[in-house]
Amino acid sequence: MTKCCSQSRCARTDCAPCARRYAGRLTKRIQATAVGKLFVIEMALPSPTLADFSTFRIEARNLVDHRRRCCRWWREFMLHVWFGQDGSVRGVGSLGSLTSSEVLEAFHGRWPTTLRATTPENIRSEIMGIVRPGSLSSADLSGRYQPFKFAIWPRQSQKKVVLGTMPTTFEIEPMPIVF
Repeated sequence: MTKCCSQSRCARTDCAPCARRYAGRLTKRIQATAVGKLFVIEMALPSPTLADFSTFRIEARNLVDHRRRCCRWWREFMLHVWFGQDGSVRGVGSLGSLTSSEVLEAFHGRWPTTLRATTPENIRSEIMGIVRPGSLSSADLSGRYQPFKFAIWPRQSQKKVVLGTMPTTFEIEPMPIVF
C-alpha cells in the first residue's frame, strides 16, 4: 500500500488523512446549508447490527418525510449520522426552526436519543471524532461511508414561476420598409 497523499488518495474509511479530508468537505457543505441551531445527536438501536441500521435508515427517512408533510418547520431539519463500531448511531445536524424538545419527541419514541448543542466552529472536530479510523462499523463492505452513513438534507423551497398572462389574440403589425 502506498502512502495516502493528495496525488494518490486511498479512499478508505480506515485512513486518517482521508477521514480528515472527508470531515472538512462535509463541514463546509453543512455550514453552507445549515439553518438554525447545530447539534450533536446520538441514538441507540435495538440491536447493533448493520441490518438494523439499514432498517433504521428507512424508518427515520419515513418519519422525517411524514413530519415534513405535516409541518413546514421540519423542512429545514438536517441530519448526518454514522453507524459506529459499538452499535450506536452518532452524528451532527441542524434543527432549523425546531426546538430540541420537538426533535427528541419525534425520535426518542423509537430510538433512545440525546442531543448536545455545538457551534459551527466545532462541527469539523465532531465529525472527525465520529468518522475517525476504527470508530465506524468494521463490516467489510466496498465503498466509502455510504453503508455506514445516513443523511437528510434540508428540503429546498421550490420557487414557483408565475408566467405573465398572454393575450389570447395577437395583432401583428407590418414591418416598415425603407426605400
